[in-house]
Amino acid sequence: MKKIIYSLLFIGALFCGNACTNLDETVYSELPADGFFTNEESLLKNVGRAYAWLSSSSWSNGYLQHMGVWMNDMVTTDEGIIPYREGGLWWDDGVWIQDHEHSWNEAHDGVWRTYSFVMDGVTRCNQILYQMDEANVEFDGAEKLVAEVKMVRAYLYLKGIDWFRNLPLVTDFTDTELPSQVAPQTLFNFIESEINENVGYLEDAPTAENYGRVTKAAAYTMLAKLYMNADIWVGKAMWSEAAAACDKVMAYGSLKLEDNYFTNFAVHNENSTETIWAIPLEASVTGTFPLHNITLQTLSQQTFNIYNFCWDGACGLEWLWNSYEDGDSRRNSWLEGPQYDKAGNPLMVSPGRQLTYTPFVGPIYDQANPALLDSGVRMCKWEYEDGLSYQAMSNDFPIYRLADIYLLKAEAIMRQNGGKANDAAVELANRVRNRAGATAYTTSTLTLDELLEERARELCWEGHRRQDQVRFGTFSKPWDNKTNTDSYRDIYPIPQRAMTTNANLKQNPGY
Repeated sequence: MKKIIYSLLFIGALFCGNACTNLDETVYSELPADGFFTNEESLLKNVGRAYAWLSSSSWSNGYLQHMGVWMNDMVTTDEGIIPYREGGLWWDDGVWIQDHEHSWNEAHDGVWRTYSFVMDGVTRCNQILYQMDEANVEFDGAEKLVAEVKMVRAYLYLKGIDWFRNLPLVTDFTDTELPSQVAPQTLFNFIESEINENVGYLEDAPTAENYGRVTKAAAYTMLAKLYMNADIWVGKAMWSEAAAACDKVMAYGSLKLEDNYFTNFAVHNENSTETIWAIPLEASVTGTFPLHNITLQTLSQQTFNIYNFCWDGACGLEWLWNSYEDGDSRRNSWLEGPQYDKAGNPLMVSPGRQLTYTPFVGPIYDQANPALLDSGVRMCKWEYEDGLSYQAMSNDFPIYRLADIYLLKAEAIMRQNGGKANDAAVELANRVRNRAGATAYTTSTLTLDELLEERARELCWEGHRRQDQVRFGTFSKPWDNKTNTDSYRDIYPIPQRAMTTNANLKQNPGY
């Protein structure tokens, strides 16, 4: 079932060339619309370029790109950290330290990659829409393809309003003028209208035939995210609208929580009934999700029979590990304690020292007292494939899951109830909680603070935490290894590279 979308991703990557550049250039296409896009098949493959963008293997682009945008969403939060380790590992000119300490500036490479993911991705979508219009090929389902590209563009702007608030709104690929930013409300209205105007053309929910593509369920999830964050993004609470969007997603009966949490993250997880929208990945084709490289100490290769070298980097924070109950199955998302090879033999860092992942991380940067090679629990909820030999994994990456919708609806109910839980909110949160085998909530134990922690346990490293922390007001508060409390850092700066090439751009406040 994944072979169709893999084909689209692969061909889309080949088609990209130099046509996907920043908005300061006008490169109409290396592929003339009137000569190449002459039938439904060629247009479908071109639409695949929009989806390919989400998993691009380019060093500078793609949400799951090699140590890129996904890492920024994780390392800037209280769910992940990459400390400076003994032996000088992971210094990388201090970028990961700056991310976690919130000391980045407009020249930070990660900020540029994040901005590029949005704006270059928008350019690609605009180009595809332009080419489809110019080709003037008529066939049943053409409106659905147009709607899918517009939904990918809406998703990019949804990420963009979260990260930057003030962005150029560009929809015309032939417009040669340097764009200016629009107000967050204008961008918000555009995302909302694009979803509402195009959702009707989409198929209802994920199936074997449309796997990896945008459906109504995914579009309504985007709408729920938009409304959940409206209070922060545009100063207007829209909790009831968010709850209604969640209801629309939950109405699709084919979407169900998996009995086993880890089914969602297996090597072959394309059959998950819980996944609303996923980025299909195949190590030999897409090559863009090197989780094992990023988190595992190299000795752990012997635990999972991984051939590709691991880099001993990202780990979880102590507070998060300690927040799991002993009976919570999601605690198995992390490697903790003494480590052994596949045959059960101790893994030895040196004579007398066994590799032992500890919840305590230590300082994020101290040359005289660096973090140890085995400091910090390591992520393992995505199944590591036995015999993995690629610098990437084949587990599909969930953009949205049904568990997230249940927790969002519970939060929306609580926000409308003065921050307090009622029976409806508790029932929704307990669907997720009970699946993990953790103690059920009551109306007195389910607080907003507790719900934020539950979202961390359920959704760790899936790319939601930064947005959640900003919405709950904790992103600018201190935690284990972070003391910076500048609230303006809830929004990233406009990258210096973008401002240098476009004088119309204005810097975000505080930078």
